[in-house]
Amino acid sequence: MGRDSSKILIAIDVGTAQVSVAGARVAPDFPTEIVAYGTSASLGMHKAAVSSVDDASFAIRAALEDAGLEGKIRDSEVIVGVSGKHIASRNTTGEAAVERSDGAVAQRDVQRALASARSSGLGEDTALLHQIVRAYRVDGYRCRRDPVGMHGKTLQAETHLVTAGMDAVRNLKRAVEMAGKDVDRVVAGGLMSALAVLRREEREMGAVTLDIGHGVTDIVAYADGAVVHTSALPLGGHQLINDISIALNTSLHVSRSLLTEHGQGVLDPATADLEITVPCYGLSGERRARKRYLVEVIRLRLMELFQLSMGRVRLALPDASFTAGVVICGGVARLPGIQAIAEEALKMPARVGSVSRASNGPDLLQGPQFATLIGMVQSHADPSYAPVADGKAGQPAGGLRLLPQLLGSRS
Repeated sequence: MGRDSSKILIAIDVGTAQVSVAGARVAPDFPTEIVAYGTSASLGMHKAAVSSVDDASFAIRAALEDAGLEGKIRDSEVIVGVSGKHIASRNTTGEAAVERSDGAVAQRDVQRALASARSSGLGEDTALLHQIVRAYRVDGYRCRRDPVGMHGKTLQAETHLVTAGMDAVRNLKRAVEMAGKDVDRVVAGGLMSALAVLRREEREMGAVTLDIGHGVTDIVAYADGAVVHTSALPLGGHQLINDISIALNTSLHVSRSLLTEHGQGVLDPATADLEITVPCYGLSGERRARKRYLVEVIRLRLMELFQLSMGRVRLALPDASFTAGVVICGGVARLPGIQAIAEEALKMPARVGSVSRASNGPDLLQGPQFATLIGMVQSHADPSYAPVADGKAGQPAGGLRLLPQLLGSRS
């Protein structure tokens, strides 16, 4: 098979502040070819959830047009990332008796064990996005790889289930469909970010990824080489902007500019006493403040965000070890000095995640703010993200399957 069997994969990351779209040509036995990339300002979104389907659809359509991917495209598939406080996860174990008389594990035994692991009630309003195998056990002996062919009486499948609110998924799918695209797969944005930025040794040693966007922080934790926790905290860059607005008595628009132009996590002694004049409310009409004050406002909020995020992981996994520390991505990860704040707040190693050059993406998309988009593309080649069988407890998945993609560059 060659290029004539290629398909176009379209990844859509609908964030609170920005919609990003990537298009890639994928063919068997050929490297992924980047064909398009586009963005637009988000509309109709609140903390990564759709608040207005019409407005969100308009923004998605604008990003698709920016990438040159609007309209119907032959042999294309669409993957959409979802986030928000409704994202949740659980670790489950399913068991199946080995049916063959010689005790050899068959593929149907694996499927029955996986089905058993998904059988715990997820709730009527819950959509199952992912079932990721963490390990198998044959008669109690643990193995990470495919157990087919091993011999035993009982097969167990240890899996990680990632769920989303059914209404949130439906609203997002509807917005994309109104923008002219049929959704093939919906994936958890935080998992995609972790896929893009975590190194293999970090997964083995134990690490936590924090994708800090404008409205939400996606949290994903790995231990012993497997994902063990996925969730989202409804806090992000907007809290920094809001804090600056309150501290300096100025508008959110001005606060956003201050964060972009002067924001940093660690104070630079050379500019600590630099005075910043900002328009504000009140009789004077303006306010003067030293940069050290602005930096302290940012530092305190980020300290809280890191501690709340890790607190959620510790609550879910009190005995887990995360020797490799924290990997930060998302738009807020571009803030100078954020790594030092994370290390101070959490007393553990931290780094800003960037996409590996092995992903063959353009320089434009190597930054931490594109981790989710790039991870969606990379998931195409990762068997861990194979289509999930059930979209809801015991129900057919329908459109809630997993999908592929890989980067994009502005054409």
